[in-house]
Amino acid sequence: KSLTFRGSNVQFISFSGVSGLDGAEVIRRERTEVLLDLTTYGGLSGAHILKHLPAPIQAGYLGYPGPKLAPFINASFWDPVSLPPELVVPAAWGSERIVYMPGPAMPSSHAVLFGPSPPSCRCSEDGASASSSSSSSSSSS
Repeated sequence: KSLTFRGSNVQFISFSGVSGLDGAEVIRRERTEVLLDLTTYGGLSGAHILKHLPAPIQAGYLGYPGPKLAPFINASFWDPVSLPPELVVPAAWGSERIVYMPGPAMPSSHAVLFGPSPPSCRCSEDGASASSSSSSSSSSS
């Protein structure tokens, strides 16, 4: 099942330096339906606001790469590369629903997403790419 937000009003608001109660009141006043915390336990976490349950759906994304195990977080957004469905142990996630995004949704290494770089893209010990060092040696003869 996929979710589509049509005619949605998307706002990005920083609550840095705002108390949990004050932030929750702003969110309630705006009648926010889906609240997405982009840091989830990171340096600027919104947990102090989320714990007041200001929105019916509260989700984590990025910030902390695992189950949040907080009663105030309903869902986490992932992609099947970062969190393969076959590796999910439902009991470890409690009531937190895993929502899969289409395609890569989590920042990751190129090697994780696409496999190792082809030999022509690798650098030699002197820092030149393997393809440029082999072409320059063949052109000098």
